[in-house]
Amino acid sequence: MFSIGAITKKPSVIEDKIEIREILHTTILFDHDIIDGAPAARFSAKLKVLIEKGFGLEH
Repeated sequence: MFSIGAITKKPSVIEDKIEIREILHTTILFDHDIIDGAPAARFSAKLKVLIEKGFGLEH
């Protein structure tokens, strides 16, 4: 299951400076009877990168 929450503004460390950034909260649930933790973690990491880069969005 995949859930997207609200976007909130929070302080984040960017290049050793604290800046206010918009943060998107997501939840991913995996059934460990079906998928092992390592592939699930790799999928989650790749999904994070794609979302941060705006993959699939036209400019």
